[in-house]
Amino acid sequence: MTNVQTFMFALPAGTATMQVPVRTLDINGAPWFHATDVGKALGLETAAGMSQCIKALNSDERRKENKATLKLIQGWTNFA
Repeated sequence: MTNVQTFMFALPAGTATMQVPVRTLDINGAPWFHATDVGKALGLETAAGMSQCIKALNSDERRKENKATLKLIQGWTNFA
């Protein structure tokens, strides 16, 4: 479960950034997407915008992962 993979999400032509990196995590054979990365890809770059989106998900559609377990910096991060 500690293998985080990144893919490049292509944005529509004419946007300032043509691709946004989106981190994914395989949990029991299902892909989970890093919530902040998905928010950036959707144009929800403010913390308030992301918080509202994460809260709107059902409890089985979101989870926090310990960054140390994922071999990232310390703290917690959201996957959806």
